[in-house]
Amino acid sequence: EIPAPITPLAVSHASQWLASCDANGLVQIHGLDTLQHYATVPSLPSGPPSAMGFAPNSADLFFANTANQLFAYRTEERTLDNLSAAVVELKDHPFGATGLTFSPDASVLFVWSTTWMYSVRLSLLKKTRSGAYSIRESLKELPASVCPRDQNDEPVTIKLNRMSTRYSPLLYCDFLCAEELLVVECPWMKALEHFAQPLYRHEFGT
Repeated sequence: EIPAPITPLAVSHASQWLASCDANGLVQIHGLDTLQHYATVPSLPSGPPSAMGFAPNSADLFFANTANQLFAYRTEERTLDNLSAAVVELKDHPFGATGLTFSPDASVLFVWSTTWMYSVRLSLLKKTRSGAYSIRESLKELPASVCPRDQNDEPVTIKLNRMSTRYSPLLYCDFLCAEELLVVECPWMKALEHFAQPLYRHEFGT
């Protein structure tokens, strides 16, 4: 039996963990210190990962799938958390996620597809005492550095997540440094150069 080919790979920033995903959606994590298999990630409920990456300075592995859901696998605890409530605006979007990347300071997660880029402020997430990720239910839970307060110490309404459709088709994006994001797109006219010539059908009487 021929094993399923490996599709995406991800390495933790400390080069301690290597995650791989095959064409069947099976995600395996290996320890690079021991060169041994460490864990198998549980199957995602709505389809295999289409993008994955480790958070900076962390062993937590984040996933997105073509159903535009978001998950975090806490490697050291071997536990999967569903964070799809943080990207609920993407639920019914016709194009599925194809990539994700983190800002160098781990404050923002960018999830992207061929036609959109969606930024998630990671301050929306919190960890419980057990270490599990959860979504903050109120702006009051956010620190003042992220969500400013008014004179009555009430949080000022701000948009924590943002959608951009400026680039299309989007092929790749990643940070060069804290203030610079590299975006690679292929203009549609460039893509059309590689299409087959259109068919010509002779119509009667012309």
